[in-house]
Amino acid sequence: SYDFAKRRWVGRRCEDAMRDTLGFLKRVDESPLYHDQVTCLLFCTAGPCHILHTAALQNPTVRRRYLETRTLLDGYGHLDLYENLVKS
Repeated sequence: SYDFAKRRWVGRRCEDAMRDTLGFLKRVDESPLYHDQVTCLLFCTAGPCHILHTAALQNPTVRRRYLETRTLLDGYGHLDLYENLVKS
């Protein structure tokens, strides 16, 4: 769509991704089921990658998320942030 790259809509998608990430983090503590906790933990730790790709107008794929995030951060001259991201 024409409006896809407009700042307002990019910001809204990033906010949604942040809200989803925080929601997964909250559900880690709330779920009595171990497999639900693990799933929520995986999604919330991948959230920052999702947000970065959303802001860069890129597809935040699951399978190659971390590798693509490394490339993204390197392209913006912030490769130093990648190590902190994957340590979390």
